[in-house]
Amino acid sequence: RSSSLVSKERKFLCGEFKKMNLFFVPSVANFVLLNVGSKSEQIYLKLLKQGVIVREMSGWGLKNFIRVTIGTVKENRLFLKHLKKLLKTKKG
Repeated sequence: RSSSLVSKERKFLCGEFKKMNLFFVPSVANFVLLNVGSKSEQIYLKLLKQGVIVREMSGWGLKNFIRVTIGTVKENRLFLKHLKKLLKTKKG
């Protein structure tokens, strides 16, 4: 059941990332590497303040990336809601 949920939700999230024109590393794991631009640390910290935990990847030489673990339907929708808001604010 868990792997089925992860597969379904990973496909959903990657589809949303495509709609948002965000580069991500295709994955078969329970996480996705997502390029959020040059301010990945700020995105990470702002998401954390909203109760959304992702991993900021600059320590691994991926300064523009965050690692997003595939969560439940509710968790993934919450993550997308806050990410869209932050990226809209960042651009505009």
